[in-house]
Amino acid sequence: MLFVKYFLSMIGFGLLIGAASILIYDLYQIFKPRGTKKQPPLSLAEPLPAPEHFDEPRPFVLRWRLASQIAAVGLFPLLMGMSITLIPAGHAGGRVSQFWGTLPGTLYPGVHWIAPLAERVELFNTRDHVFTTS
Repeated sequence: MLFVKYFLSMIGFGLLIGAASILIYDLYQIFKPRGTKKQPPLSLAEPLPAPEHFDEPRPFVLRWRLASQIAAVGLFPLLMGMSITLIPAGHAGGRVSQFWGTLPGTLYPGVHWIAPLAERVELFNTRDHVFTTS
């Protein structure tokens, strides 16, 4: 289950990075320096050609809609990955909500689902500690 958690997180971050890279590429295309067209060498027998200016200006287009759709799709697996929590053996967990504080109930070792961004899990060691005097 830990693999699923990290796999979902990687997919979510990958889609968010993909959405950002689309916008960065569009900005690069907009601000890319434009060159002039190469002129053939002039001969004295031919008339002078008409001056040619820069290429046609590129339209100012950022693909906001596509980037926002990819980012919205990327948030779903990211939140699903954040909602999976794993309590290791020898520990117990207590849920702490951002709104209501400590919630009743103990989370025992295993896989549990929590509300992402609203709850977190605090781990407590439940192993016996033996202190002896010799």
